[in-house]
Amino acid sequence: MKCLCNKPAPPGSEGLCYKSDLYKAEIKTKKLSSWAAITKELDKLTTLSKKKETDYLFRGQSRCSWGLQTPFERAFDAIGPMKKTRTETEVGLVRLFKRQFPQFGVPVPEDGNYMEWLALMRHHGAPTRLLDWTYSFYVAIFFAIEDIEGAVGESAVWAISTKWLEEQVKTRITPSPWNLVGTDGSDPNCQTPETFKEAFRSKLTFVINMNSYKLSERQVIQQGTF
Repeated sequence: MKCLCNKPAPPGSEGLCYKSDLYKAEIKTKKLSSWAAITKELDKLTTLSKKKETDYLFRGQSRCSWGLQTPFERAFDAIGPMKKTRTETEVGLVRLFKRQFPQFGVPVPEDGNYMEWLALMRHHGAPTRLLDWTYSFYVAIFFAIEDIEGAVGESAVWAISTKWLEEQVKTRITPSPWNLVGTDGSDPNCQTPETFKEAFRSKLTFVINMNSYKLSERQVIQQGTF
């Protein structure tokens, strides 16, 4: 999922996430203190999903104080100012990964399929512009509480309507990128370098639900998406 900026992006970070607050004004928070309360809320979401004909994406985080920030963003915040721009750094990371990964002897994506390379990088823990989500509420719960014994504070599960997200995207980007990577676009899995460049290397900043065309084992098991 690409991330919308509610603050101006610094020079050189066009098309990358920066201090993402995912349409902050729309966020509603509910504090749940028991499994019964959690499952009751899930039932409400299931009913709402059928009523509004939308799916929900979920993300579990071990701290409720954390926002929605990609690993790439967190890495830049931790390192501080760098000579290279975020875009240049991303290009370098992908290039390095491409050079080193074939030694593991498993199939690799086509060289120009940027989305599949980024998804593969996330599978192996590399920092990318992608933020992990799942279609499974229970997978999200697992990641929210897996380290509960050593947790500091409360954990959280985020839930986002795919229909609502699509409506938000359409109000923030021109028809051209949406016609490429939108739900009914010509390249919804962003399989060509031309699509990636036009949609995600421009000065547009937006959030969109997307997945690579070929899914890794991790994506399948966790019902993952970005």
